[in-house]
Amino acid sequence: MYESNGMTAARIWRTFDRPGRRRFGGHNQKHREYPAGKAGGEIGGFKMVTPWGPSQQMDTYAPGIISVSTASHGGIYLTKERAAKIPANVKPWTGDRQWWEEDCDWCIPYIIFADEIKNSPAAYRFQENLERARQIATRYHPEFKQ
Repeated sequence: MYESNGMTAARIWRTFDRPGRRRFGGHNQKHREYPAGKAGGEIGGFKMVTPWGPSQQMDTYAPGIISVSTASHGGIYLTKERAAKIPANVKPWTGDRQWWEEDCDWCIPYIIFADEIKNSPAAYRFQENLERARQIATRYHPEFKQ
């Protein structure tokens, strides 16, 4: 069936979610999508493989702005068009301007796209989160001028 090249069964399972469908991911991988079932962490029938592993929960704040949670971590994913609107001097921890991790980086897209995010049903306690985002940006991204 699959040529294992010494891979264990568990490794093969993690590599292929279904016969013939390759799962891409890992810490230094680019964002890719693959067909998924009806589990959580999907938008339009797709799961995301994030820098932190496969998505378990995805909430769309606005077109091109998605909050993503995994078993271990999470953050905000931006489309290339959205990422291009982030000032060039502001760098995310991941090194990929499309991924903004949930501890120290999420604040940047949250502030920049606040006018759109506040109208989203997914933006729970928006005003409180926006204030916290401003505090985090001041501490962890002093290069970002609010």
